[in-house]
Amino acid sequence: MSSYNINIAVETCGFFNYERNIKSIKLIDTFLYDLKLISKDKHLIYTGKDNEIIIENLFKLIADNKRVI
Repeated sequence: MSSYNINIAVETCGFFNYERNIKSIKLIDTFLYDLKLISKDKHLIYTGKDNEIIIENLFKLIADNKRVI
């Protein structure tokens, strides 16, 4: 929670560089995570990108005890 007692939430598809954004991640209370497809092949077909980094980031957020919806 911020110093003003405001809960900070971010909606994301999870496609970002985790290490480059760690300072921002620490400030965020809740992640509204939009995981479109579990299948790597189908994700590539329907979105144009594979979902490897997206799933990796999801597990990193969970490991960092972030609230993920």
